[in-house]
This record gives sequence, C-alpha cells and structure tokens, in this order.
Amino acid sequence: MAALGLGTGIMIGVAAGSMVRTALTPAPRTEPTAVPDGDDGEDSDALLAANANLVSSLQECNRRLGDLGQKHVAAPVPQPTATSSNRGRGQGRREATAPDWDRYAKQGVVPYNVPCLRETPFAPSQRQLDRLGLAPQDATVLRDAYKKSNERVMAQLKPLCGKVLGNPELADRVGASACMSAIVDSARKENPDKMRDALARVAEVNGGKRPPPDPGQGVEPVEALMLAFTGESKAFEADLAATLGPEDAHRIASSRTLCSERGVVRAKPDPHQE
Repeated sequence: MAALGLGTGIMIGVAAGSMVRTALTPAPRTEPTAVPDGDDGEDSDALLAANANLVSSLQECNRRLGDLGQKHVAAPVPQPTATSSNRGRGQGRREATAPDWDRYAKQGVVPYNVPCLRETPFAPSQRQLDRLGLAPQDATVLRDAYKKSNERVMAQLKPLCGKVLGNPELADRVGASACMSAIVDSARKENPDKMRDALARVAEVNGGKRPPPDPGQGVEPVEALMLAFTGESKAFEADLAATLGPEDAHRIASSRTLCSERGVVRAKPDPHQE
C-alpha cells in the first residue's frame, strides 16, 4: 500500500473484510501519517492508482460489513505525493538522534519510516535505479528486500490486528492500512494516557534508555506495533547490505528516491493540525 504506511491517511494496501466484533472509530485526520516517498512521473501515477485501488477495496469491505450489520472500516485520506521539487533529488532522510528520541519520549510520540507496504512488493523503476547509481540487476535486490520487509511487518501486524478486532480471520482479510488504524484508534479510545506511556517506552528503547521488552513479555498492541515499525528500517538496510554492502545499503535505505511509509503516531491529536 504505497502509502501507512502510518498524518492521517494510512498505508496504501488492499483491504477487504468480513465482520468486526467491536466498532472502530474513524481514523484521525492527522495521525498516524502515511506519506509515500518515491520518484515523480510514472511513479506518482502508480501511487495514485494504488490509492484508487485501496479506496475501491475498502468500499467493497464496507459493503460486506454492512451486509453483516457491522461498523465500517474508516478509509484512509489520500495524501499528496511528494515530488522532486519539494524533496530534493537524491537527498537522504535525517535520522533521529538520541536527543530526538529523548524529546519524543517526553512528548509521548513515535515517528516511523518503513518501506512501502503493498500487496505486490514495490519494485524500483529504471529511473529510480539511475538516480541511485545502481545497475539494472540491482532491481531484483531491492524488490526482494521490499518483499522481505513486507512479510516481516505483516507477520507482526496481523496478530496485533486480530487481537484488537477480536477476529484473527478478519485480520487476514483487512489490509495493513485498516489494521493500523484499528490498533491506533483502539489504544487512543481505550486510554490516551496509557497509550502515551506506551509510546514513551518505544521512544526510550530507540534512544537507548530502555532495553527492548522480552519476546514473551506482554506489551500493549500499539507498543508492539511501533517497536516493529521503528526497527524495520534497520532490518531493511541489513537485507540490502548482504548484497550491496553496508555503505550503499545505508545510502539507499535512507534515500527519498524509493518508496516508504512515514509519519508520527501520538496518543492525542496534534493541536496544531486540528
């Protein structure tokens, strides 16, 4: 779904559903944010087409839920696609530092940046390869890295989604965008202060102030989700490094040329964007 991937449209993905045990609140207008990065031109057209497909899929999902007398899943709000004019060609993203994570922990917010989630894994165009200085055969390396990233994220997202929705089968049929909305909205609705504490712990883990929770230790779904999201960019970079080497892997993983889902999750709506 070109584009969570998490202000308040969420990741572009295919969503179809059957029944929901609990009602979902509409996705907030600004959080979580999914802003797809990518090349302009044909890539912008591809992102717009993917968004149209998602809207169509969500309409079908809502039709089925309506037949069952269930609440609808909120559709993501399309976000403008960034272009080279406002991104800067080939520029890398600024990585969060320890002081940044300290500030996020105090604010109870978590920014994220993960490779685009799509039903069919993202594959770079020749134009994108040229801008990254890569050979045509490197397209397979990037496509495989996106595929592995998507599989990792969905393997963690689906169980959390099933837990929140109360129906594991529904989590398999609803796309990543709707699943993330369900997890974030559920935590915010249940207890915003508790959610804020969970997000603060995620920031402390990323800032090196707290060790990651043990695999068997129970954590809040939104906390587990954001731990997975904030760790995925490093896993994606490691997959690239295995073939392209650490320097190129870091340059490529942090580049704005490729497709990614990025945004900020917070326990309460941003008062500056209401």
